[in-house]
Amino acid sequence: MADRPSRILVPVARPEEAGPLLRLATALLGRRAGRVIALGVVEVPDSQGYSQAASRARMLRRQLQAVCSEIPDAGAVEVRSTVRVSRRAWQAIRRVAIQEQVDLVILGWAGNVFGTTLAAIVRNPPADLAIVRGDFSGRPMKRLLLAVRGGPQAELAFRWAAALAEALDLDLTVLNVRARHQTLQERARAAHVFAGVARLAGQRPRVSVVTVQADDPESVIVAEARTHDLLVLGATAEAGEVADEPLGAIPERIARLVDVPTVIVRTREPLQVHFRELREPPTVLVEQWFAENTFHAREFADVADLVRLKRQQGVTISLVLPALNEAESIGAVIRTFREYLQEEVPLLDEILVMDSGSTDGTAEVARAHGAQVYLDCTVRPDLGSFPGRGEALWKSLFVSRGDIVVWVDAGIKNPHPKFVYGLVGPLLREPRLVYVKGYWRLPGGFEPDPGGWADADPVTEILVRPALNMLLPELSGFILPLSAEHAGRREALVEVPFLTGPAVELGLLIDIYGRYGLERVAQVDLEEKVEHPRRAVAPARIAFAILQGLLRRLESRHRLEVLATLSPSLKLPHYDPERLYLEVIEVEQHERPPVAAVLGRWPAGG
Repeated sequence: MADRPSRILVPVARPEEAGPLLRLATALLGRRAGRVIALGVVEVPDSQGYSQAASRARMLRRQLQAVCSEIPDAGAVEVRSTVRVSRRAWQAIRRVAIQEQVDLVILGWAGNVFGTTLAAIVRNPPADLAIVRGDFSGRPMKRLLLAVRGGPQAELAFRWAAALAEALDLDLTVLNVRARHQTLQERARAAHVFAGVARLAGQRPRVSVVTVQADDPESVIVAEARTHDLLVLGATAEAGEVADEPLGAIPERIARLVDVPTVIVRTREPLQVHFRELREPPTVLVEQWFAENTFHAREFADVADLVRLKRQQGVTISLVLPALNEAESIGAVIRTFREYLQEEVPLLDEILVMDSGSTDGTAEVARAHGAQVYLDCTVRPDLGSFPGRGEALWKSLFVSRGDIVVWVDAGIKNPHPKFVYGLVGPLLREPRLVYVKGYWRLPGGFEPDPGGWADADPVTEILVRPALNMLLPELSGFILPLSAEHAGRREALVEVPFLTGPAVELGLLIDIYGRYGLERVAQVDLEEKVEHPRRAVAPARIAFAILQGLLRRLESRHRLEVLATLSPSLKLPHYDPERLYLEVIEVEQHERPPVAAVLGRWPAGG
């Protein structure tokens, strides 16, 4: 570990007891830029599926967010929370520690509640560990004692104790206890280890070094601890050791005997990734993802906190409304988002309308309500233009400026700020995420199908969901994969191609998953959506385009040649008493290259 860590993970067994550990973590970071991550784990019994933990995960996220919001502002230190579901808590801790590349894991010593987890983590630590026993918050402290006995954790223990002493403004005493009856080899090894500690101690102010020989080193440490306010010890158990005392018998006995808060530290061992721990069958992975990465818009209703996170992260946010003949609804949509998310709280930096050639005055209405309006065929005319919703989404990346881009349907009859903050919230709260899909229900949309989604999107239920379950099962947990409400980080969106037709949303989902992995995409419940009535489009035509797009993605992922052998035309039978005929429709959607490839660089927007 460096003199001070920059990323600290704090697994939380009980949210109500997390405050002191989080304050310790922020103190360790000082005023430097860094990140503290409060990790909540929902343990799922072997007899249950992971997806059954989705509601508990949501509740735990709310509890941890409340705890994090109470931590005093620490300058450049970011304090955030995340929740995972797992069969065993230690598996989730290791997984997040690796994903977040943390320097230090701070664990509370919670007896039997965390006992198994503690032993498993100590056996193969994914980062340096600090195990805290006792509550040091709210009590005056002046002196910190570091007991060094020459073990392999001595140098880490000193660096950790020095950082803690500096952060809490404490005097540091380094106590070197030597057993009186040691072999020459043991004495030489202890002297070598302590020489490194003494060298480090000599480079710091307010550090005193005391060397003592004793028949009973434990008694000396316990007695000296009574004259100090905080005790730091190094773990003595060897790597891979499995015992009732995973940190070593001596440190654990001392920690139980002293009446001052105690921290036991252990250095990170070379990481041994056990693939049987990290690789699960696809069904298990999807269920786990569903529980961890399915959010609800209500979790992000504190928009002022989202603005705080936005400023802290230094990001900008663009809202884009793709529109085609939406004059009846677009005014209310723009007015709602502008009043609540720009004027009342500055969550949005800009609102853009991408018009696809409306003939009902959509552009004029949008301008009258203060939106920037672009006709998609006039954006980058050197690149040509194609009809379709995907063309508008792709062109919007050339004119929007935000680091986060939000796309929302302009034909919503019940516009509400949650359609934006629900999509933005997961991206601001969970930096690991790059793309978020919204899902919703139409009024009364829970019947007749068990899932409650058929009325909202029949093409999904009849075609897309069965196809994803068979061909891309990793994406089978998305409730509305064709939803027009979605948001992503510009850095991810500019790296993937766009289909110009109805399959654009499905293509984006598949491509972003393929590039970044399932862990970095999420979905959020936007509750109820009332849509503006549109000109009816034959479901078969939409399904044909969606299937065409899906097969195109399978071609690119698996290097297959499928589309070349399939018909590009759809034959729709028409029948009335006087006439029976086939209507032949050419269904063609083009593929636009990644914006970054067009620009030759990652665009800053505009």
